[in-house]
Amino acid sequence: MWWNFVGRTHDEVEQAREDWEAQAELSVADAQSARYGLVPGHGPDAGAEAGRIPAPPLPAVRLTPRKRAV
Repeated sequence: MWWNFVGRTHDEVEQAREDWEAQAELSVADAQSARYGLVPGHGPDAGAEAGRIPAPPLPAVRLTPRKRAV
């Protein structure tokens, strides 16, 4: 897990972040059917105060899975 993304690997989390950022450029109609859907009150027309929250950059190191305690 990193920021608001969950994945089994670093690559899955990286892809989720890329998908989130790419969705910022979609129209409202396209965003509704995209991977993350349209979050009411945070779409392109919500204004600066309630606009879309961009994902921060990934850390400079690869994410590693948690180890389960046995």
